[in-house]
Amino acid sequence: MKEFNKIFVCGLSRTGTKSIGDYLQLLGLKIRHNGGQIFNPYEIQNIDVLLDDKQTQFCYERLHSYFPNSLFIYTNRNDKSWVNKIISWKSDYSYIFHQMFGVVFPSPDSEDALYKFKKEHLKRFEVFASDLDSDRVLYLDLEDGEKDKKVCEFLNIEYNSNIEYPNIKYR
Repeated sequence: MKEFNKIFVCGLSRTGTKSIGDYLQLLGLKIRHNGGQIFNPYEIQNIDVLLDDKQTQFCYERLHSYFPNSLFIYTNRNDKSWVNKIISWKSDYSYIFHQMFGVVFPSPDSEDALYKFKKEHLKRFEVFASDLDSDRVLYLDLEDGEKDKKVCEFLNIEYNSNIEYPNIKYR
């Protein structure tokens, strides 16, 4: 397996963060998926992978400075599919406000606002990732039928077709 300090999954909510976490756990890594809750940073010493739909998607620069030689996985999904998922999931309040400030703002986001938020998030991550060695970053598309093979290749581990990539569909 490739040597690393930590693996940080930096995709937005509803881009397969839970699925990649479950897959990495099946591969023997100790993961923590907070599902948007505040993460206690002292717990990071006890895990290999952090995916939490809040801190990793916005604080990856700081995480990288504390844990050099870490790996970063940016999960993504089709823009339209993602926007529709967020609108159906957060139909009564703003996903953007909730992600950025941790508060419920009682005004749902427009499709245009969500598209823009998603594009800006990816662009910001790409700027960060451009300063890393290419073997430290994996862009992983939720709809990619070979994402399990790509994860194994990224981690330099042998692909095992008996380990099925989870397809988590909830909420």
